[in-house]
Amino acid sequence: MKPDGGGTGANNHNNGRLARLIRTSCLLALASLTLMVWATVQPHPIALVLAMTVGQLLGTLALLGYLVAILLDLRKRGVIDLPR
Repeated sequence: MKPDGGGTGANNHNNGRLARLIRTSCLLALASLTLMVWATVQPHPIALVLAMTVGQLLGTLALLGYLVAILLDLRKRGVIDLPR
């Protein structure tokens, strides 16, 4: 990709997909943290159960999204060779 942000159409499309994946992972992490904070501030049984089940699920999905984004970026840069 050119330093000025230009590039081929396919490259820009992949950058958009990568940015969307990172944005989605950020939102999942924020939702997970919100549930965890709620369970800490208001320690009721339902808050704890939701934080430990839904919050952990959202946090795990966010982590997986970040890892996939890192691997895709490293593949795009030619650092690693992953199958398509």
